[in-house]
Amino acid sequence: MPVGIDVDLLKSEIKNTYACLSQEPGRDFIFPTGRAWAQALDYPPELANVPEAAVESFAGVANPWELGRLSAGEQAGRDVAAPARPARGSASEPHRPDRSPPCAHHP
Repeated sequence: MPVGIDVDLLKSEIKNTYACLSQEPGRDFIFPTGRAWAQALDYPPELANVPEAAVESFAGVANPWELGRLSAGEQAGRDVAAPARPARGSASEPHRPDRSPPCAHHP
């Protein structure tokens, strides 16, 4: 018998978990995160140039670079290997577009 799933609740919990990771990257999660995980996925050597503040909340599931490099002028979606941009005029903080509420109920 199929199990009923509240899809909206599931989406909300997933969004909240990733928002929590972006706000508190030092927490333990049930999935691998951070620079070590990006390196385990064989991200390119340029990853070493990405500031820790930008890569600490990495939670990728694959390495899109395995498909090949972009040619000059080509663009792709956002990724940890893209340069971190200042947020709100601060040169030390990476750009984090997520404006989710603080993570209060995640372990």
